[in-house]
Amino acid sequence: MILLGSGIIAWCVRLFAVNIPVIIDNCVRVDGNYLGNDLVEQILDELTLLNPAWVDARQNGRDEEDIAKWIILAELGDEESGDTLVMPRGYAYEFKLLLREHGHRVQWLDRRQWQRGAEFGHPPDFRDHQVIAVRKLRHHQQGIYEAPTGSGKTVAICGLIQLLHPERSIILVDKIELLHQWRKEMLEHTGIPERLLGQIGQGKWIERRVTVATVQTLRKALREGRIDREWFRQWDLMDLDECHHVTAETIMELVSLFWSRIRLGNSATPDRQDAKFDIALDVIGDVVHSEAEDELREAGLIVAPTVYKIPTNFTFQYTRAHQSGPNGQCEIEKCKIKRQHSHRNNYHKLRAALVADPVRNGLVASALLAQIEEGPHVHLVISDEVRHLENLMMAYTHAAKRLKVKLPPTYLLTGKTPKARRVKIISEVNSLDDVVLFSTVAKEGLDVPMIDRIYLPFPGNNPAATEQKVGRGTRGRDGKGEVLVLDFVDVNVKLLRRHFKTRRTKVYDKLGLKVVL
Repeated sequence: MILLGSGIIAWCVRLFAVNIPVIIDNCVRVDGNYLGNDLVEQILDELTLLNPAWVDARQNGRDEEDIAKWIILAELGDEESGDTLVMPRGYAYEFKLLLREHGHRVQWLDRRQWQRGAEFGHPPDFRDHQVIAVRKLRHHQQGIYEAPTGSGKTVAICGLIQLLHPERSIILVDKIELLHQWRKEMLEHTGIPERLLGQIGQGKWIERRVTVATVQTLRKALREGRIDREWFRQWDLMDLDECHHVTAETIMELVSLFWSRIRLGNSATPDRQDAKFDIALDVIGDVVHSEAEDELREAGLIVAPTVYKIPTNFTFQYTRAHQSGPNGQCEIEKCKIKRQHSHRNNYHKLRAALVADPVRNGLVASALLAQIEEGPHVHLVISDEVRHLENLMMAYTHAAKRLKVKLPPTYLLTGKTPKARRVKIISEVNSLDDVVLFSTVAKEGLDVPMIDRIYLPFPGNNPAATEQKVGRGTRGRDGKGEVLVLDFVDVNVKLLRRHFKTRRTKVYDKLGLKVVL
């Protein structure tokens, strides 16, 4: 890669400290000739990241041949832009520091979209920590807001929008439940008239002063040509909710198109070892405000659950993805293939066996009934599979009938539950002090502050997802007592023992939660 004028321009830049003009719009753009080949190569290298999807496929024995190994976030020139180096906006601060190391300053040419509109509503009743968060977000204008589940990130962002009153704001979510939650929070905490609140998703496309949109709907519309890149230039403020969950492709494909002056992401539980988080930092920006869990606990804003480890007797012969020896020697005892071959793992069979196991489901039902008999609680039973919840509910009702236990109101909430029914369920659950909710949609977007009993009968190896599930019970509320998390551990299956070890070390120990048998 040779820059056209790099010899003369780069030599002059090295010799004299200069202000280097840098355009900032939806990306960061600079004439590469100001930087020289070596610095451009360094930036291109820093912004070439290993693709998390490729790594996941490789680690789980799936075919990775059709998945790009590398994600390239920066590029140098094309037929139209010549020697222009294009970088993601989140890299702006790192780029500024890099130039400073070489004795130069950035002269920002700001072309971001910003237009202030008429004021609406009223500011939320901010808590002290939210005031600090909003102040930092206003100052930095782009970056990630990190805080535990239940700390009030949504209210803080709603308040920021109300205080700045941009002409057009958009909130990106990746679940329908979150779309409805954001709309509810905006209405409740800012007093925005509903006629100014839009929705893109669940069959609707209504753009307003403040619009909540699902990333899936936007990606589909972009790919089908119903919107183009120009559509993204109209928004003055953009916030990507739960940015640690959003796929790398979505972050790159959507977020990088917005010209908004205020461009934010918020996250409860980023896994800093996850390559997706590196991509979020480069595209959205650094973590500009982080709230410590222990400080929020001391202030009584969130509570610390106690985790009960409940062993099960479930057994299964799990086999990992593996290659045989040259003569067919294999980890599967009854394998009859006599030549060299390979096997995928049988995790999907393990999951199916666990979901259907009547003894294990009976154990979960017994634990739930024992807590029900203790007194009124708001119980949340979480699984990633609807069939599992159905089996658990069947075991729970049969056991209650056999033991003559009177059951509290019981509900099933999944991703397929119709909107009207979902709203009714959550409303009814919030009105009761003794209730059981079986749900697949509890990692985020479930707004039931009084949950104080959480059951984790489905094995999980994702620390962020586990922390979100536990976070359903951490919100501090008047009258809320001790919060328990019942984690069912399959001690006879090596893989699932390791899964619990991950949950313990990366979630429970990290959050300072007490774990007892």
